Amino acid sequence: MHGSKYTGLVIGGGNIGAKLGVPGAPFPQCHAGAITACPETELLAICEPFPKEDIRKWGVPVIETLDLALSRFQPDFAVVAVPDEEQFQVLSALEKRNVRLVVAEKPLAQTVEEARYIVDLYRSSGKELIVNLSRRYSKMYLTLSEAFSNGSERPISTTIHYAKGLRHNGVHALDLVCMLFGDVLECVPLYSRADYKSSDPSVAVYLKTQFCPQVFLSVLDDSLYTHFEVDIFTNKRRYVIDQDHRRLTVSELVRGIGTPPGSRLSTSDCKQTDYDGALSALVSNVVGILNGGIEPMCSGEQALASMEMACDILGKVRYAGD
Repeated sequence: MHGSKYTGLVIGGGNIGAKLGVPGAPFPQCHAGAITACPETELLAICEPFPKEDIRKWGVPVIETLDLALSRFQPDFAVVAVPDEEQFQVLSALEKRNVRLVVAEKPLAQTVEEARYIVDLYRSSGKELIVNLSRRYSKMYLTLSEAFSNGSERPISTTIHYAKGLRHNGVHALDLVCMLFGDVLECVPLYSRADYKSSDPSVAVYLKTQFCPQVFLSVLDDSLYTHFEVDIFTNKRRYVIDQDHRRLTVSELVRGIGTPPGSRLSTSDCKQTDYDGALSALVSNVVGILNGGIEPMCSGEQALASMEMACDILGKVRYAGD
């Protein structure tokens, strides 16, 4: 700790680590920006072996190796935002160092076996591991999750559109399904498209869940455009979440309208969501955990569960393009 602030180290100077956004922006777009913006945290340094000039905008030292960074600084927490193939090595190394909490990007590792090893390693050591599956840090999604789990609204049908590989991007959809609708009771792959990697196609899937009887993951084509959209029908409303989770359109149940008159869904509200504040919410969660008494909003176990589900689905799929 430095004074009254918890100190953090960002490992990885890519987009989500340190490149995106600018100092002073109202909504941080990378981990370095979120740590800098939080009044209860201080960014000590960025660890990046091939630094670009644009990551120096955060006004902290840029250090080329993890060993050198940890010899110069003793951070309370570290954020791991390195390429996928480096995650396992960096997370393994941090478990042995004097860092109280580690934030990881997905995936935790290249294989399920390695990811399980990381989760077990941190659990046995007592060191906290949390993961940036960013939908879990949005109040909008948390509010919907509570409404569905407590029975105040009953989901009827949901479609989530995604692309760019089930393991790479579909894990966000699978984790969101578990967050919103509870346990997955049935899972049936329907179609696959190799729009990302041949070893990681995007897979259309039917899911039966604890709180929603039919959830469909619908496959788009990332070679044409990037799009992630959530469309939820309940017994009372329809929720459409698009523009990268930043716009929510709500249609309310209205009786006696239309031709012929009947019960129909009518758009009543369209607004910006809180999703731009997800990284700030993550840092607030870090502070709460370090203070004591606050649970992780996204644990290593939850990230592992979505990865295991994705790999299980891929194991059932015969890879095929259009």
